[in-house]
Amino acid sequence: MSPAQIIRTSHSFPPSFTGTSSSAENSHAQSPQQVLTRAFVASGELNAAFGRTSTASAQDFTSLLGTLQRELEKKTPAFPDLAELANQLADAAMGDQGGHWLGRDEQQTLKGMIDRCKSQLAHTPASDASYDLLAQVCENLKKARLHQSISQMTGEAHAKVRGVPDLLALIQLDPDILAEKPVGMPSYVKFSSFICMAKARTAELSENLRNASNEVALLLHPHADTILEQGSLRLQIVGF
Repeated sequence: MSPAQIIRTSHSFPPSFTGTSSSAENSHAQSPQQVLTRAFVASGELNAAFGRTSTASAQDFTSLLGTLQRELEKKTPAFPDLAELANQLADAAMGDQGGHWLGRDEQQTLKGMIDRCKSQLAHTPASDASYDLLAQVCENLKKARLHQSISQMTGEAHAKVRGVPDLLALIQLDPDILAEKPVGMPSYVKFSSFICMAKARTAELSENLRNASNEVALLLHPHADTILEQGSLRLQIVGF
């Protein structure tokens, strides 16, 4: 599927990310997704689509991950502390210089924590006092995992699959923002440049899938959970 097709099909977002048309011009009423879309269109930079920045929290990701894992494994976790740690972890993961936490151990640890958290949430009644905090923990862990995957798939070693992060960025765009009248052509010029690069990288990805499928599979396998999570979310959005 081309980036243009993806933009057309992702026509709505979950209630928590949906703004009203009457408040579209009010920056205070914009959904997080709309804010990110505006930033992405204005800059034409991949990091803007995910809210990634070089000024993100400088906290040590690996240290936070270990602390969070120990707290989650307690027989009776302190859920407010757990939620705060997960929030700090997600913030730390948003930095665009995250190479130090891309080791296999960190990936497996985080994926294991997400599975544990999702399982625990599934067995927690919605009426339980800990439910909302646990749901928040799960969302922040998945957010950290997304940024972990983006950091790795945009690295030189993953050049053959560089089109994947571009596609993940494009499916998160808010079509209502894209449909607005251009406020300034320079913004759209930058975004158009990104689209051109994304089309080229997606074409290269398609070619690599045909001619180097085993290598591509090895590169993508560690990030299958991220890709499936994002794809599943978009399918839920469009009603499948």
